[in-house]
Amino acid sequence: MKKAGVLFFICLIAYYQLQAQTENPAIEQFNSFQQMIYIDNLAQELMPDIFLNSYYYKTNKADFVVSQTIDTLLRRREIHIYSKKANNGFLFVNDFIMNSITTIDYEEGNLLLRYVYSNKEVSSEKDVRRFIRLRKKHIRISDITFDRNLGLLTIYIIGERKNKVVDLKKGFHNNLRDY
Repeated sequence: MKKAGVLFFICLIAYYQLQAQTENPAIEQFNSFQQMIYIDNLAQELMPDIFLNSYYYKTNKADFVVSQTIDTLLRRREIHIYSKKANNGFLFVNDFIMNSITTIDYEEGNLLLRYVYSNKEVSSEKDVRRFIRLRKKHIRISDITFDRNLGLLTIYIIGERKNKVVDLKKGFHNNLRDY
């Protein structure tokens, strides 16, 4: 009889716990907030496909750290996902991109991003893995351009090591800003 009473009590508590989550108006209001997802400081919709296919989809779930911030005034929920292998150089570049696109007039969802590191576009799995491991002290952002016709944002990064600048561009894209 004691076991049946305890079992009934546990079922009763579980039932009311589940009901409390579904009928709470605060939960419904929270779910109506605008959700923004950032992967390594870059908005999810801006992440190039080569990074998603060759790195993020192949990375184990245990190699990610997830944090969430909720702004009740702006009615916005931000989810930040960081991969453990991403170094501060890659995070710095992505943060720079997010700060730069606030000044650009573009249609949301129609912006493509391209990374060019030491005059070579990041286009293979090997390039992606090398680019993610960049250190902030070894890079310099030389230029960022936006092509309105293509909706293409290109960021040029130069690798620096021990006061030696590795700049293979040599005037390729000097004064072109917004064309």
